[in-house]
Amino acid sequence: MVAAFGPAGLSNWATPYTHDPVSSGVIDAWQLPLLSLVHDHGERIIVALGKVKLATLKPGQVEAFLRQMAAAGLSTSTIAQTRRVLIKAIRRAERDGLVSRNAAHLADCPAGTRRQSRSMTEA
Repeated sequence: MVAAFGPAGLSNWATPYTHDPVSSGVIDAWQLPLLSLVHDHGERIIVALGKVKLATLKPGQVEAFLRQMAAAGLSTSTIAQTRRVLIKAIRRAERDGLVSRNAAHLADCPAGTRRQSRSMTEA
């Protein structure tokens, strides 16, 4: 796990989403089987943006991070889910008065790769 980089660093606000997403409000208890997915999104965010101070995080930085995910071949739904986890993490900092706007909420989400549907195909 990447350590927090000061009280206003993004990793400080994203870490609860990787350790305890139920009490953090990321998922409900019935969604616990999805825990590894939320953990993956949180880890991805911390690695890419963990050292960035929340007060200086810009929508363009978030968009660049999301575009890197798309370029790496991740699906549109994975990119959108990671963005949602980031939005919720920054929302905690907004609630605590540490940031005045949510850069992730303002960032556009790029399209990722699409897998071809295999429904109704011959075996």
